[in-house]
Amino acid sequence: MTRLLLLVGALSLGCAIDRSGLNVENDASRDASPDTPSTDVGTDVPDEDASCTGDRDGDLVVDCLDGCPDDALKIEPMVCGCGVPDEDSDDDGSLVCNDCDDTDPSQFPGNPEVCDGRDNDCNESVDDGVDCAEAGCADGSREGFADTERYPGIAACSGAWSIPGLAVGGPACGRQAGNDGLQADGSGCNVEDLCAVDWHVCASPAEVGSLAPDGCGAATSSPNTFYLQRTSSAGRGVCDGGNDDIFGCGMIATSTMPQEMCGLLNARACCSCRDLRDQGWACGTGSGNSNEAAEVTKTDPRQGGGVLCCHD
Repeated sequence: MTRLLLLVGALSLGCAIDRSGLNVENDASRDASPDTPSTDVGTDVPDEDASCTGDRDGDLVVDCLDGCPDDALKIEPMVCGCGVPDEDSDDDGSLVCNDCDDTDPSQFPGNPEVCDGRDNDCNESVDDGVDCAEAGCADGSREGFADTERYPGIAACSGAWSIPGLAVGGPACGRQAGNDGLQADGSGCNVEDLCAVDWHVCASPAEVGSLAPDGCGAATSSPNTFYLQRTSSAGRGVCDGGNDDIFGCGMIATSTMPQEMCGLLNARACCSCRDLRDQGWACGTGSGNSNEAAEVTKTDPRQGGGVLCCHD
């Protein structure tokens, strides 16, 4: 009996020893779930969330995902790059980053250059490659006597001016007036600022007649439109000097005059330019005013005419 108990105890002890030699790690791995992450403290796993939490421009896109982390209006550079909006304020088809003046639709790369005091093609040169003198008008376009081959020395130029009178010594705003000029409203300009370089407001009926021998017909065909020259009247409706009334080419319903009074000129503005007030002309006040030539200004560059310019 005693021998039997010893044998059973030895067998029990041997089983215990054999089990201690088994691979415990494999048993544990069989019991563990395959989705259980490793907890090995020796592995270095970068924490991406920790490095992608900043938002410098406050656009609700974290910096590591923001192509323009300092521009709240963009998350990608697009055409103009970070910090510059991809916009076209003047609707000329050129974005602000490519446009030399995004407030002026007459200036953008590839636009043909014209004589208007602007850098139309954005090549950093103004009026290059065009003959401003041929136009006769400071803004580069003539409204009357438009056929430059037939009338090379005279032009009818529309525009406005704020400095009154015809007796001016020269241009006051750098010839930037004219209906398409840089100062189209005429502020700080006088009558000479409507004429191009090497041109002047025509001095007399004789000068106009020498350059337009067929008369004023090519100046305008629009009612209530008037282009003045410099010689006025002493009060008898004749172009013989003084400040009473202004004379030129045009269509003014109540003041057409016989040609013998002022050569080939066909229009006279009297009585404080009453027939032209709706077109922006101002020549003093009162129907008996006799100082129109000294007081004449014009506020509307788009209608009503302007001045006759003759080549020097």
